[in-house]
Amino acid sequence: MKTIIIVLCLFLFSCGGNESINQYQYWPESCESDTVFIGDSITYWWPPEFLPEGCNYGVPGSMSFDWLNWEPPTTDHTYILLGVNDFREGLSVDAVYKNIMTISEKYEDVTLVSVLPTSRGYDFLNPKITDLNNRLAVSGYKFIDLSYFDPTLTSDGLHPTYEGYESVNDQFQIYNN
Repeated sequence: MKTIIIVLCLFLFSCGGNESINQYQYWPESCESDTVFIGDSITYWWPPEFLPEGCNYGVPGSMSFDWLNWEPPTTDHTYILLGVNDFREGLSVDAVYKNIMTISEKYEDVTLVSVLPTSRGYDFLNPKITDLNNRLAVSGYKFIDLSYFDPTLTSDGLHPTYEGYESVNDQFQIYNN
């Protein structure tokens, strides 16, 4: 059985649709790992030492609808992080949740990872983030809850610093052991 782990967190700007996702220039040419990470710039910049070994397919600026038709390489595990960019662009929690569920249904075994809380002018996103995380936690899929993340550990209110990623590393490691 294939395992797909979805790490949830979209970011700042739309990447222009699925065509851009499929042609993203910074992706690995091939994936020899059993694990794939898909998501936005939070996923893209996640330090590899804080994640299980795998291929990172994060796309800065991507939104949940960008991933609806994307077909990942054949793997046993995939993490997907989506949500923040959708909210920044005004999408509803219902729309983002529906998109994430549609993406998740493509795979046999899915784990969702919560959207990280924000700060520094992006605090207005936190009610939607909390609502989405609550829905994802009871969606029936595996769920990694990183909602305790301290949003002051970001470079801009959205993107974690190295210390920010390090602060959630323990939860990722506990879940993956």
